[in-house]
Amino acid sequence: MAATASADAALLGRVGYFRSLPPSRISVLAARCRARTLTAGAALFEEGAPCAGLFIVAAGRIEIRQTSRRGREQVFHTEGPGATLGEGPLFDGGGYIASAVALEPSRVLFLPRAEVRALCRRHPAVALAMLETMARRVRRFAGIVSDLAFHPVTERVAMRPRSHGMRIA
Repeated sequence: MAATASADAALLGRVGYFRSLPPSRISVLAARCRARTLTAGAALFEEGAPCAGLFIVAAGRIEIRQTSRRGREQVFHTEGPGATLGEGPLFDGGGYIASAVALEPSRVLFLPRAEVRALCRRHPAVALAMLETMARRVRRFAGIVSDLAFHPVTERVAMRPRSHGMRIA
């Protein structure tokens, strides 16, 4: 168990949000995390569900996607170890904007919403790092919207290898 706690603290120490924290604070944070394992195909969270906290991918790959009522799927991005998920709704009080599904057996750490918000109040550098990440994601999503709105299908298919992690099923 101590090895897992140590590995979780090491993982959190590599997450950009938490790099400004002293190791002792990261260890406390790791102790407050709850680990969850997922099988391939299991949902981590569903679009629209209330946001309970921040997820940190410890192992595996998680895909963030939306599915239309007609069954069309839009993949926003795929994340691996060290990635964080669910930041936006932590602050706006809304539900998750997309669903997160494990592509392979995965392990994630969960940090409750109240803990993250309190951490941001005590350590503004954490909040600023979160804002930087969310701003980069907004820019990436704006690129996806631009591609979908302004490029014909043939151009989008030709651009696909260089795309923004976009997959239309």
